[in-house]
Amino acid sequence: MSSLGRTVLRLVFGGLCVAALAAIFAILSGEFGDGDNKVIGTSLLFAVSASTGGAGQALRLRGTFAALGTVVLGGSGAAFALVTYGIWAEVGTDSFWQAVGAVGILALDGAHAAFVLARRRRADSPGTELATTVAVTAAAVSGTLGILAVLELVDGPWQPLAVILVVQLLATAAAPLLRRLAPEQTAPSADLFENRDGRSIAHELRAIADDLDHATTPDAVRDQADRLRHLARRPNLS
Repeated sequence: MSSLGRTVLRLVFGGLCVAALAAIFAILSGEFGDGDNKVIGTSLLFAVSASTGGAGQALRLRGTFAALGTVVLGGSGAAFALVTYGIWAEVGTDSFWQAVGAVGILALDGAHAAFVLARRRRADSPGTELATTVAVTAAAVSGTLGILAVLELVDGPWQPLAVILVVQLLATAAAPLLRRLAPEQTAPSADLFENRDGRSIAHELRAIADDLDHATTPDAVRDQADRLRHLARRPNLS
């Protein structure tokens, strides 16, 4: 697991621990007061925001779709700040919570798309690419419909929204399954091995090691990992 993933998990774990401790304290004290509810709600919200923000940051670090990652990261932080303010200041204005809902939906559906895109591979099969595209497109459509509904710009498209959400979840689950079920289709594209035929295994391994030394992005490292897998599948090594 990457250092970013560990950091996000620590933040999520910390938020959940604070929420659990606040709940235990409230139970032992005999009642749940407004302060207890606010602490628990804020802690749980922090855990969710850390997860969605982490998905956005992971996409930014990949270097592809970095703009989406930035939007998700910013939306997650804004949603956490707005909801926290609304909870503790006890804001009762409908327009405020409509705006908060819109930002929250942007962060959640954006994080969903970022999560799927961050797991793309250069060597993905056409089926896996299709599932990824469907999941991201569905996230964009469901997020747009959700925001429009929250802002009362459309009249509650709940039935089509529910259908789109089902498609979105199905495609999200299908992408990694297809990636695992079709290993023979996940070989790197030919351009990764151009002019390498006929080289000795030792020469090939040295070339991969040299390229790893100069790899500066996760995508570059994954390319070299794919080269190693391709090398291991050569007939003379089986």
